[in-house]
Amino acid sequence: MKRVLQIINKMGYGGIESFLMNMYRNVDRDTIQFDFACTSREEGDYDKEIKKLGGNFYYFEHRRKNPIKYYKDWNDFLKKNASKYFAISLNCSSLTSIIPIILAKKYGIKNRIIHAHSTNQRGLIHKLLFSINKKRVSNYSTKLLACSTEAGNFVFGKKNKFELFHNGINTDDFIYNSNTREKVRKKFNISENETALVHVGRFVYAKNHSFLIDVFKEICKTENNYKLFLIGTGELEDNIKNKVKKMDLCDKVFFLENRNDVNEILQGMDLFIFPSNYEGLPVTLIEAQASGIEIYASENISHESKITDLIHFLPLEIEATGWSKEILKKEKYIRKNMKNEIVNNSYDVKKLSNDLTKIYLNDN
Repeated sequence: MKRVLQIINKMGYGGIESFLMNMYRNVDRDTIQFDFACTSREEGDYDKEIKKLGGNFYYFEHRRKNPIKYYKDWNDFLKKNASKYFAISLNCSSLTSIIPIILAKKYGIKNRIIHAHSTNQRGLIHKLLFSINKKRVSNYSTKLLACSTEAGNFVFGKKNKFELFHNGINTDDFIYNSNTREKVRKKFNISENETALVHVGRFVYAKNHSFLIDVFKEICKTENNYKLFLIGTGELEDNIKNKVKKMDLCDKVFFLENRNDVNEILQGMDLFIFPSNYEGLPVTLIEAQASGIEIYASENISHESKITDLIHFLPLEIEATGWSKEILKKEKYIRKNMKNEIVNNSYDVKKLSNDLTKIYLNDN
């Protein structure tokens, strides 16, 4: 059995983290085992499960807090432990730091993978570091992966060769079931004459929750039978709760925090709203399509996420009023089993976990 070191901030609920857990649960752990290098000591939502599956955690100073200690921690760790790892994988939304990959090469880790998951960076220093590392990333990595073409072009640039690797899901968990729908609607007190909107995502700038609340407020000016369910937690959660209170929407907007039954909740909802400011290729959109729910998503999201006819892209420039008008136009539709569409578009986790194992082991 060979070990792979996954580099991540922490293993809480989030797109990259969900991808890693979907892979980890499905790889043959007699062949390959994951450990996790984190820059946050705060316990993540997946930590207990990871430990049960045989994964270890190692903690490093965050580079923004103390870049010198960050470098020293990584150097000391890899100098001592590099021989334990057959591969190292940096899961990132930018290239502000590739120090672990540089040191992994120095200390002889054979396979060094960088996996791009997003399409945005902010701040002058961020952009400067990003620009520098783009030019040298191919000198230290052995494989560049991206969740979408846009994410790959953004993170690595068009001069660096990268391979697409989709965000896989367990399709069987999301197959639409009318009995599940009835159970969910009863649990959350949604009557059949009410329309339930749902959003799944961390409360961070990228997900654009403030705009989503503006859209919902516009809907409520016209219709009184709509409810909005928000799944997730994050740094901006209190801000959004305060906005909901100020807009007098507390009886219509429900905060469900992090959940392990998202697959069931999606089946009880009517429309999935996803107005992100930027994204790579969010696994939540694949999950939503697998559940058969219709989706209104931002034009800023990679159109490679549209693997069924369920997604309708809208520009943020039409503002909340434009979004609300489009959503209110939507007529009722018949939910269908979407498993074949998901599998045929190569998003099934079982196949992808085998493919990823081959990449980590360089077994082509």
